[in-house]
Amino acid sequence: MTAPTRALRTIGQLALLALPIAATTLPAADFHLGDRTLSGVWIGEAEGIVHILTIEGERERFDRNELRWIDWHALAPPELEKKAVEEREKFIRERRKEARKLIRELERADEPERPSLIARFDGFDEAQSLHAFSDGLESKAEHVRELSFERLAGFESEAAVVPLVRVHLKTRDAAFAARALEVARKKQPELTRELYEYVAQSAGLDHRVRAIETLAGFGDRAALPALVRVLAYVDMNVRATLARTKEIREVPVNLGGVTSAAQGVTIDLPQMELIQVQTSVRIPTESLQRLGNATVGALESISGRPLGNDVEAWATYVRETQPKE
Repeated sequence: MTAPTRALRTIGQLALLALPIAATTLPAADFHLGDRTLSGVWIGEAEGIVHILTIEGERERFDRNELRWIDWHALAPPELEKKAVEEREKFIRERRKEARKLIRELERADEPERPSLIARFDGFDEAQSLHAFSDGLESKAEHVRELSFERLAGFESEAAVVPLVRVHLKTRDAAFAARALEVARKKQPELTRELYEYVAQSAGLDHRVRAIETLAGFGDRAALPALVRVLAYVDMNVRATLARTKEIREVPVNLGGVTSAAQGVTIDLPQMELIQVQTSVRIPTESLQRLGNATVGALESISGRPLGNDVEAWATYVRETQPKE
C-alpha cells in the first residue's frame, strides 16, 4: 500500500471511524440477561445502556449490569444486515452529536462545573468522541484543549493521530504544536510521516510548506519519493506557466516510476473531514518557487545529496537507492 493510499484510508475510513459502524460481517448473538435472553446484533453502548437490533428487527435496550454473558454464533440474517448497518450509523451519529454538544458546554462552564461535565465523557468510546475532541483541540478554552489533547493521546486507534497532525499544521502556538507532533510520532511514527506526505501533495501552500519542513525534520528517507513527486509537480506547473507565456517549449518531466509506489498517485486528493486543509488547483509562480525551494531543501537535508531542482536527477537517485518493494 502506497503512503498516500494508506493516509487516505486512515483519514477517510479510520478518521471517520466507519469500521465500527458498518463492519463487513454482522455476527448475531444471544444476549443472556438476568431474566430473559435476546437474540440480535450489537448496535452500540452508551452510558451503561446496551443497544441491539433483535432478530425480529426491533431496537432493544438494556442495562449492561443485567448482562450475564453473550453467545456469539451465526451471522445475522441477510434481510437484517441493512437495517443493522443503518441503526449503527444512526447510533454513532447521535453519540457524536452529543459529544460535540458536551464539548461546547464545557467551553462555557465555570471551573466548579467542569469536573462533572468531564466525567460524562467517560460514557463515550473512541468512535463516539473522537470528532468532539478533534474539535476541542482548536478551542479557545485552554481547559478544553488540554482535555482533548489528553484523551486523543490516550486513544488506541490510528485515527487519533489525524487531529494531532492537523493541529500541528494549523496552530500558532509553537509549544502546543510541538507536543502534538511528539505524541503523533510516538503513537504512529510511520503513519504520521505518511500523513505529512499526503498534506505535502494535496493541501494549500502554507500547509504544504509546513508539511515539507516537518518531513525534513524527520530525516526519514522513506519520505523521498513523495518529496520528488512534489518537486515534479512544481516543475510541471512552472514549465506550463512559461509555456503559456511562450518563453520555453519544453515538455514537462514525467516522474513516472521513481518507485512502484510513485505510479498512479494523484496530486489532488479529496479533502477529508479531520484534516481540514484545502486543495490548491493552481498556484502562482512565486508560490511555486517557495514550494520548490522547501522541497529541494528537504530532499537535500534527508539525502545529503546536492542535486538542486533537477527532477530527473532526484528521480534517478531515489529509484536507485530506495529499498525495493
